[in-house]
Amino acid sequence: ASGYSTDNGCSTAGAAYMFSRTGSSWVAQAYLKAPAARRYDRFGWAVSVHGDTIGVGAPQTQDITRGGAVHAFVRSGSIWTWQAELTGVIHHDDRDELGTAVALHGDCHLSAGRDGNARVWRVEADELTCEFEVK
Repeated sequence: ASGYSTDNGCSTAGAAYMFSRTGSSWVAQAYLKAPAARRYDRFGWAVSVHGDTIGVGAPQTQDITRGGAVHAFVRSGSIWTWQAELTGVIHHDDRDELGTAVALHGDCHLSAGRDGNARVWRVEADELTCEFEVK
């Protein structure tokens, strides 16, 4: 995965590139981007993969507030599909930059902001719900 890519001429919108291993070779599988990419989102800043799910951080999403977001994608075969944008202001002020760090395990998604504050989401019946915030 790689951040800081140009997305359709949108400076630092970002992208993530998925590769799969076939024998001794790595093959490009998907080019992922936010459905509504904006300048300076920095999509791809942090990435975590667990099984057929990937979380991609975009810590400067939400325009001026830079509240940040994590985009969840799921894979079926070799096709990656966008599932949800996980957002939320942790400090209820500007520049939380959620998505600075991302971790996945089982049905849990964890995302941290720039000051170590975090949110945990859980997948239940294909729905993502925020379980709690750590401040």
